[in-house]
Amino acid sequence: AGLSAEDACPTPSQPCLLPAILRGGTGWDGDAEIFRGFVSVVPQASAADLWLALYLLDPLGQGRSLRTLWLDPDGEELMQGGGARTTGSSGLAWERYLGPPLEPGTHRVIVRGSGGELVAERTFEVVADAAKMSSSDRLRLFTPYFELVAEPSATPSAGGTA
Repeated sequence: AGLSAEDACPTPSQPCLLPAILRGGTGWDGDAEIFRGFVSVVPQASAADLWLALYLLDPLGQGRSLRTLWLDPDGEELMQGGGARTTGSSGLAWERYLGPPLEPGTHRVIVRGSGGELVAERTFEVVADAAKMSSSDRLRLFTPYFELVAEPSATPSAGGTA
């Protein structure tokens, strides 16, 4: 029996002790340190190549153990992972998801330090087929993960010069 979301992270909005950036996506390239596939919103067909990348912005976070917990949309544990961070390494750590196949929905990854302190937490979406979703559903789903900005206008604004 695994941990529930409440056991793993009793207060999801609690502040993290170390500044960190956590992302989930596919096609992780550890040499270039970038995702070459989908990020945050992952098609179910691509979820077999799912990774997390954690960048600790504070060097004090290095040289310590980390524990990861991957949760399904119901808050049930899918996989535990983690390991020791080596002193002198970059602030970047990554892990491949090796748990059971992922169903569509909002999943969550929690990263904790060796003392149980929250290091980072992030949700990601698994979608059956984004191409078959309505545009309103895609907009609702993508907006929390990606900032939508207006494209610059092709015409000058009033009072501007061409």
